[in-house]
Amino acid sequence: MARTAHGQQTQWIFDRTTYAFLGERTVLAEAGDAGPAGTVVGTSAVLAKAAVDRAGELPPERPGG
Repeated sequence: MARTAHGQQTQWIFDRTTYAFLGERTVLAEAGDAGPAGTVVGTSAVLAKAAVDRAGELPPERPGG
């Protein structure tokens, strides 16, 4: 799934089996000062998820984390 605006395309990445959101990346949709079309200019990834009982509560520390 993707959205293109202002010469950049934001691509959302999902697991093919579970459809869980894994992260996103931003790619130049057209050439410009930042580089040629297709250049990746930003990325992010979900590294951990947790659930808590109440707003403001922090999940317990994971061992080694």
